[in-house]
Amino acid sequence: MFKQDRKFLFYLFLLSFIVRIIFFIFLIKDNPVVWSFDSRVYKEVAEQIVSGNGITNNDGSPHFYRVPGYSIFLAITSFGRDFTNSLFIQIFLSSFIPLLIFCLSRTLFPTKKLLSFFVSIFSSIYLGFVLFSGLALTETIFLILFLLFLIFFYKEKLFISGVFLGFASMFRPVGAYIIFVSILIIFFLYKNKFHKTVSIFFGYLLVVFPWLLRNFIFTGVLFFTTLPGIHFLKHSAARIYMEINNTSYMTALNKVSDEWNDSIKIEELKLNKKLNPVQVCNLAEKISVKYFLKDFFVTSKHVFKNMFKTCFSLYSSEILFLDSGGKLPDYSGIRGIKSNIKRYLFPEVNNKFLIPIIYLEILFFLFLLIGFVGFIFNSFYIKQNFYVLLKVFPFICLFVFITLSCGFARLRLPIEPFLILLSIEFWLKVFKKREVVKL
Repeated sequence: MFKQDRKFLFYLFLLSFIVRIIFFIFLIKDNPVVWSFDSRVYKEVAEQIVSGNGITNNDGSPHFYRVPGYSIFLAITSFGRDFTNSLFIQIFLSSFIPLLIFCLSRTLFPTKKLLSFFVSIFSSIYLGFVLFSGLALTETIFLILFLLFLIFFYKEKLFISGVFLGFASMFRPVGAYIIFVSILIIFFLYKNKFHKTVSIFFGYLLVVFPWLLRNFIFTGVLFFTTLPGIHFLKHSAARIYMEINNTSYMTALNKVSDEWNDSIKIEELKLNKKLNPVQVCNLAEKISVKYFLKDFFVTSKHVFKNMFKTCFSLYSSEILFLDSGGKLPDYSGIRGIKSNIKRYLFPEVNNKFLIPIIYLEILFFLFLLIGFVGFIFNSFYIKQNFYVLLKVFPFICLFVFITLSCGFARLRLPIEPFLILLSIEFWLKVFKKREVVKL
């Protein structure tokens, strides 16, 4: 694949790199919020690794809150403590994403060479890929590893596919869910089901086992991360409480947090010892489940709203966040669809050059959504398209479903290659039919 089109792919890489580096230098590099929120946690752990303290918190305790992949990446590529070096290296690596999408296109549609050209060029300038290439978040490296997993998975090189999934799971702890979906696809679409299931699982386990073993040695429990507890408490329990009791978000968050802290104290008194981070996480999850079950209608509304936000939010929200110096939108629950639309159609920005970028994303996104729906419709009449849809749709549904607690555009980034690929396949077919009609 790469040998046949090496000149095109070389220029594609150059285009991708130039677009990303320009975007990074003018919008991201000197922005004061680059190392805030999640990025700050990754950086703090990376600093501990660089200092020779291992994967620990600032107080020297073992770090369990997030999987270690991105912090290790920052530590290795910082060449000391200058983590801007890591972001430049990340931008370089991200410039390979359009090439990997080219390869994914040729794997799923081996006879449609023109499709792979259009898809990869579109990916080189697509805002989601460009923007996150320069942000200190896991999305870019995870996407690279996930694309490698997909390419080898669809080529039925299952052991190698599992290895890449294992590495991807060290950046985002979603490997167990992906393994389950992968086995379902193997069961329904592939031959030698047992052998291939064992191959992908063993490749995956080979990579993640050392991390699971480390956590087991420290706590006596096999787990990836203690993030889910506070995640569900903050993004689900608090919001459901807010809706049921018609109160502000901060009041709701304080209420469920107090409930969590009280449950920790009670459990510690009962056991006569301090709880480990996993036990603390489990208590937060227990409280969250209680609120999930409290009101079916409110919970369903909460879940649907988050998955809807994942599917239809714009990456421009990150641009507005950066441009505002880290100002978050109002999460009081008062904001409606009208205010959200107004936020993007009439954006309040300091840098006026961002407005055409936002408008361009809106047009591109509408183009992709219409094309994606068109592909699904056509797949009921075209056998090859239906077979491709069976291969990719389970992964699409998975990544949307796991955002049931908190929805952001960046959480759909791993499935954007599918959206781009299937949408452009539809549009190429439409334009081809128009040419035939003209002739």
